[in-house]
Amino acid sequence: MTRRAHRRAPLIALFAGLALLAVGAASCSSDGGTTSAQPSTAASAATPTAAAPSSAPSQPAGATGAVKTPDQIASLTKSSDQTTAQSLLKQIQSAPGGEQLIAVSYEDRTDKARTVLIYGGAGPLPPGDPDSQLLAMLGSGTASGTKIANASSVDPGPAGGTAKCAPIPGNDKKVINCGWINGKVALVMSFTAFDQATAQSLVPKIVGAMTGM
Repeated sequence: MTRRAHRRAPLIALFAGLALLAVGAASCSSDGGTTSAQPSTAASAATPTAAAPSSAPSQPAGATGAVKTPDQIASLTKSSDQTTAQSLLKQIQSAPGGEQLIAVSYEDRTDKARTVLIYGGAGPLPPGDPDSQLLAMLGSGTASGTKIANASSVDPGPAGGTAKCAPIPGNDKKVINCGWINGKVALVMSFTAFDQATAQSLVPKIVGAMTGM
């Protein structure tokens, strides 16, 4: 039992610690700061190499635990400023169990103030059923660590699994955290300056594009 808890700890700790950091950093980065990251560096660092079995080379990325970071997803394009994502990526990939995790920032093509910070990947998941796992992930994004009371179920799309979204209280800018789990892969999507309906409609598109399912 002790060994199982140890295996599960890395991703729980990463999501718990990083969700709070991500929400605050995403809100700050949307203020129009001038710091700019090198897009090519972020793209190469954020894309893990999937070790797919030779007998099944055509498996979707999500089926093998790998996650892709395409340049464009629906109305979103990969941000030129990947400062926040790079900071998260450095932390999560250096931690035990973080080799296949990614972090990447996107922005809406029609309004660059609307951003999405996405992080996650394959790894041990929090204990409990999918609803409990998602609530733990979403709740870790609150400033005070309080429970999320208004999490809404969201259609995960063809990828299946379970998805939920919830507004994050205590932020100057409107932030909505969404989470998705399919048993092998978990993603957290932190939307800044989006209304909830639009954020929820983007979840299945993001999940499908990043998992290939």
